[in-house]
Amino acid sequence: RGYSLVVGSYHNFDRMLERAELASTYKRCSLDGAAAIAKVVVKGKSREDNWLVQDVGFEATPKGCAFVGLCLGNDGRLSRVLNRVMCPATHSCLKAGAPGQMTVEALLEVRRSLSLLGPSRQFALLAPFPGLASAAAGPEACSMRARLLLAGFQEMSVQHSCIT
Repeated sequence: RGYSLVVGSYHNFDRMLERAELASTYKRCSLDGAAAIAKVVVKGKSREDNWLVQDVGFEATPKGCAFVGLCLGNDGRLSRVLNRVMCPATHSCLKAGAPGQMTVEALLEVRRSLSLLGPSRQFALLAPFPGLASAAAGPEACSMRARLLLAGFQEMSVQHSCIT
């Protein structure tokens, strides 16, 4: 794994999996603990399937491995609201990339109205990553990144902060 984080992923665009099959799929996607995230995407049949992919993901994914559980389509939008890790969303100016995908604004608004945003977070910017900044980039590059992050947090109305 090294410095890379692995996502074990499974997509079934045709059907919803039964509970036992869903659990074994999450376990397979955890890659025996090598995956940082186990992601399962299915075609839900009912609104209740949104809760099922979340419950089974929580139960079946080993400690130290996060999970993403999504149902496709309009009825699957609830799974996107409930999902806590790497939730695929789109910009309001762009077309949805998957059935049921929501805009960032809509997703945050629903989460905010249901008090699902979680606690505020503080992010530390230590320095530009080696090799990613140009030779001309100095301390102001880190300051610019902090301003960009803060502007993004403010635009999304999340109570995060950034320190340098």
